[in-house]
Amino acid sequence: RDLTRQSVAAGADDTAVFTAAEAAVNAGEARFIDSAFLEAKSGIRATHEAVSEHAFLSGFGFNAQKQPEVTFEMRKIGSLFEIEPTVYADGRTVQLTYSHEIHPAPPETRGAHFRDPASGKPFAMPATDFHVLKTTSALAVTKGDIKLISLQKPTGLNAEGKLWATFLKCDVVPQIPKPVVIQDHKPAD
Repeated sequence: RDLTRQSVAAGADDTAVFTAAEAAVNAGEARFIDSAFLEAKSGIRATHEAVSEHAFLSGFGFNAQKQPEVTFEMRKIGSLFEIEPTVYADGRTVQLTYSHEIHPAPPETRGAHFRDPASGKPFAMPATDFHVLKTTSALAVTKGDIKLISLQKPTGLNAEGKLWATFLKCDVVPQIPKPVVIQDHKPAD
């Protein structure tokens, strides 16, 4: 929580906050979870996923013969990060539009109780609760900047007193060298 106050005071760059978070990890006061490298070209969306797929019951109804029908869906669980960068003409500033979704705890299944309308008998169907933290935003960063893009209290078991911080570091790597213009000066006649 002290880091959040530092982030607000730091302004555009959160390098000092990131350094303090690293020090907290080294002192055993915080835990490093994961790191990912995502390369994206200017104006093109890039996606990074570290997920597993989870099948869950998403719908329940009755068909024309009054027999129960269920619908299943698949959902990605883990870390999903989408980014669309646009590099400004100065070659150092990047406008980032991003979506960051993490699941701090596994899905939880509970019994949802129903009554069969035809027979009147009770029955239970599984219902799934998902733990999702999502941030969608846009910001301008300069080459080398580190930004704290989300600071969230996770949900699920053993989440009390914890905060999840996600940092983003921006780098700009030119893919094509800038052309060199050589002027030929010829003496006038």
